[in-house]
Amino acid sequence: MMFVSYYAGDELRAAIAADGRLIDAAHLGAPSANLRVLIAAGPAVTDRLLAAAPAALAGGSAVALASVRLGPPIPDPDKILCLGLNYKDHAAEAGLALPAAPVVFPKFPNSLIGAHDDIIVPRVATAKTDYEVELALVIGKRARDVSAPDALSYVFGYSAFNDVSARDLQMQTSQWMPGKAIDTFAPMGPGIVPAAHIG
Repeated sequence: MMFVSYYAGDELRAAIAADGRLIDAAHLGAPSANLRVLIAAGPAVTDRLLAAAPAALAGGSAVALASVRLGPPIPDPDKILCLGLNYKDHAAEAGLALPAAPVVFPKFPNSLIGAHDDIIVPRVATAKTDYEVELALVIGKRARDVSAPDALSYVFGYSAFNDVSARDLQMQTSQWMPGKAIDTFAPMGPGIVPAAHIG
């Protein structure tokens, strides 16, 4: 099962999907239609929704997942922090030395789109578009000064993430952000698989 956000008209609504079916979180008694709000409410809420989902997905309120348009699972995150050169082969492929410290760069909510939405490449701005498939970790509770052994306890779940880049803009400065935070340059999803389901 995974948490998703889908379009109901212009509104993005939280839902749970599995086996090609989707159930709106409201049908499960969710206190909000916003997935970020549900995650912030804590495991008591999200675990209750997950427990109720299998029966609801088999019922008449569920719809075919293919019949809806999915948005980014978290359409309104506080932060999107990305790690550059995060494995040896990629650094070698890029012809760059391994960094002494993590290379962190931001993306912004304007970049987020659903996994099946179109990426719009601004041809007037870039001629070198590239992509990298990444694993997104969705942090489920406020984290500060977290120790390495406790780090994974802050992860709510995992999602696929496409880090689209305009390489020519990215390499103009040491900050990378101009080539990374372009509209539609962060497809995410289709959903978030809860960490407890991964093990």
